Amino acid sequence: MSTLARLVAQVRGQAADRLHERLSALVSAEQARLLEQLLDVSESSRFSQLNGCGRR
Repeated sequence: MSTLARLVAQVRGQAADRLHERLSALVSAEQARLLEQLLDVSESSRFSQLNGCGRR
């Protein structure tokens, strides 16, 4: 991997971290709870509810 590619990957990672921090600060406790529920996988399924979102 070239020096430039490593630098780009590092800067992208830092930008993603900053974005996550900013967005997570805007989410209420109730919204966070609802989002967490989307990740739950029932015993009768291999997929979460989030996995089904957008498939139509």
